[in-house]
Amino acid sequence: MRKKAAADVLAAAAAHSLLTDQLHDLDALRRERALTDEESARQSELRLRLDEARRRHDGAHRRLRAISAFRPRAALTHLGRPRGR
Repeated sequence: MRKKAAADVLAAAAAHSLLTDQLHDLDALRRERALTDEESARQSELRLRLDEARRRHDGAHRRLRAISAFRPRAALTHLGRPRGR
């Protein structure tokens, strides 16, 4: 369960990174010249998708933290006991 949650975080982070890179490319192009209507539409679409990707990443990260914080009672029975006894 933890591996899947970690994979979800990484996949969401990768998607967010890709969208960010594409937006940076369009912003650099916009600094050189005016964007075409198609490029402006693409930029708007990328911004929406970036917001969705950010929400997916945040949710996946919260789930991973919740899973990582959970420790079954059986795993805690050795805490506080000297080793080797």
